[in-house]
Amino acid sequence: MRTKLLLAAFTTLGMLACEMLPTAYSEDDLIPDETESSVAQDGDEEGCWYLIIYWVDTGEIISRTNLGCSHGGGGSNNNLYVTFSCDKDITRGRTGGCSITTNPSNATLSGTWTFNPDDGRNTTRTGSHKSFRGTAVVSGSMSYSGTVSHSNESESVGTNVRITVDARTNTTWTKGAARFHNNGPAAAGTLDHCVRSGGVTSDTNSPCSDFMKVGTPSVSQGSGPWSGIYFIRSHNSSVNVAFQINREYRNDKPKNFMTGDLRDDCEDTSAVNVRQNELTANALACARPNAFNGALGHVVSHERKHVNLAAAEWRTLNVFEDLESLVSISSSDARSRAETILYNARRSLWNASNFHTGTYNDYSYWRRPDGFLWRWDTRRLYN
Repeated sequence: MRTKLLLAAFTTLGMLACEMLPTAYSEDDLIPDETESSVAQDGDEEGCWYLIIYWVDTGEIISRTNLGCSHGGGGSNNNLYVTFSCDKDITRGRTGGCSITTNPSNATLSGTWTFNPDDGRNTTRTGSHKSFRGTAVVSGSMSYSGTVSHSNESESVGTNVRITVDARTNTTWTKGAARFHNNGPAAAGTLDHCVRSGGVTSDTNSPCSDFMKVGTPSVSQGSGPWSGIYFIRSHNSSVNVAFQINREYRNDKPKNFMTGDLRDDCEDTSAVNVRQNELTANALACARPNAFNGALGHVVSHERKHVNLAAAEWRTLNVFEDLESLVSISSSDARSRAETILYNARRSLWNASNFHTGTYNDYSYWRRPDGFLWRWDTRRLYN
């Protein structure tokens, strides 16, 4: 493809033009075509620049002068040019950037690299540096403007490329470790210190009122072109929601002497003391166990609903994607914004899982509510 650069126009004599043509040319090739591009680009085929003077009306060539030939690297000397090599697609946190190879290899450079990020401040590197590389953070434009010199000859060189930085796609990073145990209850003892009389949904990794371990985000700074731009390198947050049933409803509850009403109603002789727990007591034929089992099933269903609501809410959040895309020119700002994302996610989980309809069922069965006497008692359990 040939390119031309219109320099000046004369009203009577003709037109002065400078154009790059293939080395082999005809007279027709020397007539300018104003519809074609006027700038030589890196990577164009080898060609030469000519100064042409011709009559406007007839197109007759008056004179032509060969100004020199160029390679795709940007110089106009056949033996003095540069080649640019750039990583145009980089994963965040990996090393990337641009480099220059000179021909001949011992040619010297003098110029300025400039990186203009989509988010953050511009960075430059001036001098004889043949590369501008570092830990990538955010997409942007990389440019170079300078001179390559060798044996008293020099050529102007330059480039401008778009560099795209992609989000990390590791599933552990993007989705995080989130577990929702809706088939519970949790193992005996895991959450016993959290459980109220009816049972409770709770996070196994942090205080019982907290479903999500926020942790501390790790902030890193980019380097080279990305110097002064901060991102979230890693995180140690986790979500682990499980539920537990009060030991009052479990057969691992400590054995208690059966006394009072239950013994009188279910034992042949009041002189016999038998160690039993509540689950066993309500399994006795005389104790009408259906109500107790119904209460147990109700509690499990209620707590499972909490876990499922938290899991559904988690699927609507983009916590770790939001952390991944977060960049800042301040380390403290990056950490603060990351913590806000995590705290908001925790609040969303809690709010979603804490919802219930407000309706309830009443169940009557044998209990020891005061810790001493067994009696027929009614419990109101909410949905």
